[in-house]
Amino acid sequence: MAATFGCVCVAWIFFRAQSLAQAGYLVSRVFTHSLFTIPHPKLSMVAVLAAFVFVEWCQRDAKHQLDLSHLPLLPRCLAYASLATLVLVMGEFISPVQFIYFQF
Repeated sequence: MAATFGCVCVAWIFFRAQSLAQAGYLVSRVFTHSLFTIPHPKLSMVAVLAAFVFVEWCQRDAKHQLDLSHLPLLPRCLAYASLATLVLVMGEFISPVQFIYFQF
């Protein structure tokens, strides 16, 4: 199953490329030595990921992870406001991009 997924991902490169030369260049760049290097993530991203893992673990028995109905109103509102703030602060808002399938 992993081999099929890998083949489909590589095929998408050829499907989306403007030319065969561009697809070859992209494939050659994907399989460079940088594929096997360890990335250096930002500390803020690691902190947010750790917070999400913590929330997931704390809410493991809940119907869904944002079910905070067991909390009093003020902590619940603070939690939801914090999540909304994270989306606004860490999100990348750029000009609207046309949906990929409308290009064909």
